[in-house]
Amino acid sequence: MKIEAITVHVISMPLRDPFVMSFFTQTHRDHLIIEVQAEGISGWGESALLSMPFYNHETVGTGLHIVRDVIAPILLQEQPESSSELDALLQRVVGHPITRAGVEFAFWDLWAKKQGISLSKYIGATKDAIPVGVSLGMQKDPEVLLEQIRTSLAEGYQRVKLKIAPRCDLKTVELVRKHFPKCVLSVDANSSYRPAERAALLALDHFDLEMIEQPLSAGDLYEHSRLQRELRTPICLDESIESSLDAEAAIALGACKIINIKPARVGGMLETLRISKAAEAAGVLTWCGGLLETGLGTAINLAVAALPNFSLANDVTESHRYADEDIIEPEFKMTSNGMIRVPRDQPGIGVNIRRDMLARFTTHAATIRP
Repeated sequence: MKIEAITVHVISMPLRDPFVMSFFTQTHRDHLIIEVQAEGISGWGESALLSMPFYNHETVGTGLHIVRDVIAPILLQEQPESSSELDALLQRVVGHPITRAGVEFAFWDLWAKKQGISLSKYIGATKDAIPVGVSLGMQKDPEVLLEQIRTSLAEGYQRVKLKIAPRCDLKTVELVRKHFPKCVLSVDANSSYRPAERAALLALDHFDLEMIEQPLSAGDLYEHSRLQRELRTPICLDESIESSLDAEAAIALGACKIINIKPARVGGMLETLRISKAAEAAGVLTWCGGLLETGLGTAINLAVAALPNFSLANDVTESHRYADEDIIEPEFKMTSNGMIRVPRDQPGIGVNIRRDMLARFTTHAATIRP
């Protein structure tokens, strides 16, 4: 299959409400949409980046440069025909995992479409629907947070995840647990605690949490391993896991009992499958997290979440959870019992890209040809 063109669409889509994390307040989805064209077929991928380098070192600006000026010329010259060939070419680029992932996803969508099967079946996923949870940003007004939880549970979400940070943690979790004693509840610190603040983290053991996600610095597997030995609550690693090597090291050190696999963060589908395999072999639980993707990225995450060993509720939400409009059809909707169906009958990602909506939110586009 000859790759004829690679197009990078830079989009900016407003969120319904600001999403507040310990390190950043996100008001827009500033992402790259990657289109790979070959023999009349378009494969689609998404690089869920931020406008500023606050989540990792990547930004929309760096992502555009890397795809347009580095990756696309290499792939158009080399014409990869398999996942291993594509991986070898993408590995020439040091770092930039989210950017590389968007390109890789487009190729996997393209190959699945050429085979005439859904992406979920192409990667070996088996589930027709997956359980979903909701991630809620920090709120200054606790009553606003309580109402968000109340609404989310009424809608059917199976798990609520709260963003926390030092001095914005114990009182919030205590209040939420008091009002929702039976809710499946977890917290996500986004690496905001230091080892010296472990007392606050140990105190979270009292609230019957499903997990404490990424409490310490992403690169500090050793301190995570020390903390996990003191906690009854499972630690879930997120930003610490950028590759299968990271996962294997974390497992060997006992740094976590759960891994949040974000396909975009780890560099794409092939590395996602490697991490999944390593975790399954070690008895470490896995689930699929998100980066506030559009419906395109959601479709890719749904395929991953449908893998057999993804056993916890996933951060994969229906299309209108965070924004009023999307670039796909049909849009994803959640059932009353907190499930979203996985596209399994249509080739590739299983949804159509609405080019009118894509054009509406595109701020810049670049097409690279041989």
